[in-house]
Amino acid sequence: MTVTQARALIGNHPVEVKPYQPEQDAIALQRLAAWALRISPLVTADPPDSLTIDITGCEGLYPSERRLLNRIGNSLNLMGIENRIACADTIGCAWAVARFGESERSVVDSGEERTALDALPVMGLRVEVAIAEALREVNVDRIGQVLAIPRGELSARFGDELLLRIDQSLGEAMEVFEPVRPRKVIAAERIFDGAVVDIEALCIVVRELIAKVVESLKQVDRGGTRMMLTMKRLDATPIRFQAQLSHPSRDCKHLWSLLRTRVESVNMGYGVEEIALTVVQSRRITHQQSHTHEHEESSESSNAVEGGLIDTLTERLGATRTLRASVRESHRPDRVAVLSPAIAEQEKLLDKPSEPANASDRPSMLLDSPESIEVMALTPDGPVMRLQWRGQEHRVIASFGPERIGPEWWHSRNGAGDSAKRTRDYFRVQDEEGRWLWVFRECSGAGAKPGEWFIHGEWA
Repeated sequence: MTVTQARALIGNHPVEVKPYQPEQDAIALQRLAAWALRISPLVTADPPDSLTIDITGCEGLYPSERRLLNRIGNSLNLMGIENRIACADTIGCAWAVARFGESERSVVDSGEERTALDALPVMGLRVEVAIAEALREVNVDRIGQVLAIPRGELSARFGDELLLRIDQSLGEAMEVFEPVRPRKVIAAERIFDGAVVDIEALCIVVRELIAKVVESLKQVDRGGTRMMLTMKRLDATPIRFQAQLSHPSRDCKHLWSLLRTRVESVNMGYGVEEIALTVVQSRRITHQQSHTHEHEESSESSNAVEGGLIDTLTERLGATRTLRASVRESHRPDRVAVLSPAIAEQEKLLDKPSEPANASDRPSMLLDSPESIEVMALTPDGPVMRLQWRGQEHRVIASFGPERIGPEWWHSRNGAGDSAKRTRDYFRVQDEEGRWLWVFRECSGAGAKPGEWFIHGEWA
């Protein structure tokens, strides 16, 4: 349906329109399949909107199949996911009953597959749309009607696929699937024979663990972005601290530089019995073409150097003190740039470089805050002839504009200042000395004085 039809159906409720991204749905379904591994070790994603879970052998873990279905459904409801669930001896029967059955939670008893399928539509057999339409042309729209037709006639008119789907739904043909394989946790640990109180020994062990973890990362072409070091102490609570990286890394020297300060200052208590290093998060490192000349440097190595600097500064100064300027979605020139933690911004740059929301020509230098000026024009809305700024008068020889920039309406109701609620008309003017200035007048908004002029920037 169109957006207009959707708006008409939901009435006065707020609408958020987003582009359909099927690849994002596929990723979300894979994540949901990984979540379902807590139910059974055999789970697969069935795009575009379902999961298949084999609970064979898990009967002893749950009081009954009905209660298991309710538990799964309640968990999905808490995540905001509408769901229908069915349990049967065959994948085909469960698939059909979950989609077309009368109840949102259905359990088909063993041997009752045919009875459960009789009243369901033909699409419950997981056949192609063309086959379902061909059956509908001969007034066959229910699975029970299909089962009443001799198999020879079905094969001759509709092909072998229909017979295979019938046999799979009734348990007369084998059906297998490729389950989701949980990603192996990359970790290394060392258990001591007794409590260790020598800090030098701990440092040596940590460096050995880093080397083992790095070797595992190389085997899967990934780099760590968050490491967790755990030290279990004698008669004391374990110590855990993390190393956050802005760029995926498997450089032993760099990882040790981030952990060294904390390891050397750790409170060992009566001694450390075990040390474990775990890769909490990792990212794939793409292969780069090597260069024939030594002075040429790849973009990957350049990003690694920059990421190493950001990691080191963040570790020493803290995330709230290591900032970088980034671009945010705003058409107001004085609100486009914002300071954010450098580590978070580096991760965004690895995925997609930020671009200004407005690609219009902007001054190379913006004032910290607009400064008031006196302006003389031929008419109230006409081009600027003269302006007075910082006690000096400038004669204007060229003027271009206006460019109207409105307020950020999405901030106008949540405590934004008066200056963010005003509409401005910007002009590019050139004075007799050749300088290009960016001036504006306030047109409307809270606290605006119509006809008041300001200078906001200058092209160097």
